[in-house]
Amino acid sequence: MLVPVEEKNRARRLKWLRILCFALVFALVWQGLTQLLEVKYRWDDCWPQRYEDYAAEPPNTVDVVFIGNSQIYGGVSPMALYNEAGITSYNMSGHFFYHTLITEQLKILCELNTPPKCVVFSPVSLVSLRSPDNDEIVSIYFNFIGSQSTLKRKLQVFNAMHSAREGSVDPLPFLAPLLGFHNRWWKLSETDFKTRASYASAYQPFLKGQEILTKIRNMTDFAEGEPMEGSIELIETSKQGWLEFFDYCKERDIQPIALLQPRFDGVYNPQAVENIVSWLEEQEVPVLNYMDETSLQEMGWNWRRHFEDPMHLNFGGSLFLAQDLALQLQGLAELEDHRGEEGFESWDTDVTAFFDAYGEAITDELGESYAPWWEMEDLF
Repeated sequence: MLVPVEEKNRARRLKWLRILCFALVFALVWQGLTQLLEVKYRWDDCWPQRYEDYAAEPPNTVDVVFIGNSQIYGGVSPMALYNEAGITSYNMSGHFFYHTLITEQLKILCELNTPPKCVVFSPVSLVSLRSPDNDEIVSIYFNFIGSQSTLKRKLQVFNAMHSAREGSVDPLPFLAPLLGFHNRWWKLSETDFKTRASYASAYQPFLKGQEILTKIRNMTDFAEGEPMEGSIELIETSKQGWLEFFDYCKERDIQPIALLQPRFDGVYNPQAVENIVSWLEEQEVPVLNYMDETSLQEMGWNWRRHFEDPMHLNFGGSLFLAQDLALQLQGLAELEDHRGEEGFESWDTDVTAFFDAYGEAITDELGESYAPWWEMEDLF
């Protein structure tokens, strides 16, 4: 008996409907598992929001960009620098940012907005590099690559990391995250069930990219004791990577400035610092060195208040550093004081938000007389 044409068409439509439903359910399950199993370490870096804010700044208004590792990320306060000296800056650092990623980050920023007058970077990779297979490195770089807004940028950063053998170089998890994280079931915690939006909701745009570190650790024994042993010789591959970074800065008429912040975990031991500074001076790159013996003594660091741990300044330490860093940057780069200038009113609005959010901590560190610049009569 022949099946009527209408029934055949109906059966065909049902077949395709089942296929479509299966594909839809499969895609949703795949996406859900990917979100669950993907390593969420440092999604609070909020790269999409930070890029969006940086791109939204009027052209030629951001004079300084800080790009480095977690030392700069938490240890440099753009808002404190603006309040101190009218320096307009963004902190676009991240965790474990070495020379390759710093270079790629600067390229991305130059695509988003006009090039800054200078870029202040952390040269730590000259003496210290983590293995590209390190779990923290892989997860951080993977999420950084994934946060890029276009496929072109994703591939740009991925190819740079791959060629430099720095960070995640396995293309499989990059192309299909679920395949790369299939072994994470036993590592799941409550943070894995948070969405990207939940991390982004804590983002504070007026900080201009700084990560706020609030813990306090007494560093007296580390700072005043014998220096810890660490690497002394400069890493050849890192030197080559930094030379490429300097070449790019020269092409875009950007002044590179190295920043060595206080740290006492052995990475910046005296001989390593001497070698770093000497090599950078050979490349005619200015160095803001807060690790030489004179600076450590003259700065008057409070070893009981200014540090999160042996490597990082806390928020109070970043405020303390800003008072000297602002003067040093003005001397090196001849930066303009934009306080009160037409076109920079949004920075004053951000200063107000900065003091509203962290006024108590600012007062604890800098005193009750310290206030937004327009309230301090002796500032001019």
